[in-house]
Amino acid sequence: TTSPPNRGDGPTSSGWLQLFQLLPLILLFIFSFSSSFFNSPQDQYPTFSLQRHPPYTEQRFTHSLQIPYFVNPNDFNMLEQNPRILRRYEETVETSYVKQLQQLCNSEKILQKRKLNEALGWYFNLDERKLEEAKEMKMPNCEKLNELAEIVGQARKASKF
Repeated sequence: TTSPPNRGDGPTSSGWLQLFQLLPLILLFIFSFSSSFFNSPQDQYPTFSLQRHPPYTEQRFTHSLQIPYFVNPNDFNMLEQNPRILRRYEETVETSYVKQLQQLCNSEKILQKRKLNEALGWYFNLDERKLEEAKEMKMPNCEKLNELAEIVGQARKASKF
């Protein structure tokens, strides 16, 4: 005689069924827990601002380029205790500062170009006053960017010797 096929009514199959039903929840827990191990240290840095506004009330300066920035004093204590992490953090601050200067400088260049075009006028009716204003237009962010590039260039030359 042949025995009837196993229909899964035994105690072992119900255990597997429960485990299988909980598997999505278990996987979700494992992935969410493990993702915290793979975050870069930069993701764990406290935020900063290049302008003072609450809660960024404590002014600091980067060590290498003396770029001013503001932090929340409550979040910043742990960075001060690790010079290596602080250096990386300040590199992030400096990169943000340079990017901001580049954007502002580009805006100044676009404005100057627009003023130059306005000075040319239609059919080459040159407006000397507007042309002179456009040429002498102050571009403080471009100047800061050039000064910063000069400082970095000098620092690189000094480090080669």
